[in-house]
Amino acid sequence: MIYNLKLSKGQAEFMRRSEDPLVIMHTSISYGKSFIAALWLITEMLQGHKCLAGAQTHSALRKVLYTHIKNICRTLKLEYSENKTDRSISVGSGLTLGFSSESEDECLGISECDALCLDEASRLSETFYTNMKSRLRGGMLAQARTRLITSPNEAPSARWFNDLCARYPQCIIKGSIYENPFISLEFIKDMEETYGIGTPLYKRQLLGEPIEGDYLNAIIKLEEFTRIEDSKFSRLETPCYFGLDCAGMGRDSTVDTVINNNGMIMQRATPKTDTQAQVNILHEDYSSMNISTGALDMTGGYGNGVYDAVKHNSRINIMPVTFGEKPFDEIYLNARSEMYMELANEIRHGFYIDQEANPELIEELRNTQVFIDEKGKFRIIPKERIKQLIGRSPDRADSLALAVYAKNHGKSNTNIKKIVSTIMALNHL
Repeated sequence: MIYNLKLSKGQAEFMRRSEDPLVIMHTSISYGKSFIAALWLITEMLQGHKCLAGAQTHSALRKVLYTHIKNICRTLKLEYSENKTDRSISVGSGLTLGFSSESEDECLGISECDALCLDEASRLSETFYTNMKSRLRGGMLAQARTRLITSPNEAPSARWFNDLCARYPQCIIKGSIYENPFISLEFIKDMEETYGIGTPLYKRQLLGEPIEGDYLNAIIKLEEFTRIEDSKFSRLETPCYFGLDCAGMGRDSTVDTVINNNGMIMQRATPKTDTQAQVNILHEDYSSMNISTGALDMTGGYGNGVYDAVKHNSRINIMPVTFGEKPFDEIYLNARSEMYMELANEIRHGFYIDQEANPELIEELRNTQVFIDEKGKFRIIPKERIKQLIGRSPDRADSLALAVYAKNHGKSNTNIKKIVSTIMALNHL
């Protein structure tokens, strides 16, 4: 395909800033963002630079950004070569290496890069962005050129992307579909009819306005956290309850959480640990705090060894929970859906979480969504979907939900101790 290389106002501005350390192009659909990003990468490679390119998937990288690079090269009669094995493309003496957020850690073997370009950056995980950024000369503090291009999506942008936009508003180039002179009026009219002038979708897709707030079906929204008053919460109140989410495969963490009736006392994430280390966490929490009862995630069998080690310990009262098991209330699909909805209800009624100290937990809860399935039951979206949205497993939210589940449904350790004491007294033991 031979391109018309005339640039719109926003595209020209993007190229004028070619030496800036950071440029963020946040525009409507059909604005030519991927095209101008490809043109910028070509100019970098013609200077002999080593570049990184990232996208949501390897397929998107190949079909969008790399296709634009090849078509621009054909138009300008520039020679290029593509290596499909390592997903690299060369122009002149420069090179672009491609990666996707499907494999967040794949880029870690690369170093000393001169430039970075991320397509649909607002949909990429913070881990992927951090890994890619750290590959530049100078690492995370590098002045190497970084280009982030995106359009508003149906979902809120990633937190790291929003934070970056808030910190560097002078680096943002905005634009609507109406500012692209190369889009036909017929196409624009079709888009207006599709999205409806003035609707949120119209503002997002055609005007390029960023989405604010939370998912409509999020179990808990940001404004519901801000109603909580710290002054009403005391970490000294008892009894306490415990939740333990054991690390599974991949980059999961073991997370233990202790709460009381009014809020979260503490939460600790530990890199993947063996069974004995997880048992030690249990003993430490139960011995240092007045824990009445707890809940242990048995999903996938990762908590089996821990439960076997403590189930006969009278000092540790803990209920095993499999996320897919039958709920106590049949309006929910399973135990996972029930515990998350119970947690959301606690938060709405004043359950305290320190937002500043627990940003990852807040992010996990805000990205957890609920819907009613075909059988009329409340159902939380799959864990894999949350991983796609935030780039990690929601281990912190799982642990907190387990602690709330223990509070609401676990057997009181105090009552058990009384029963044991009574039996021993009756038998003169």
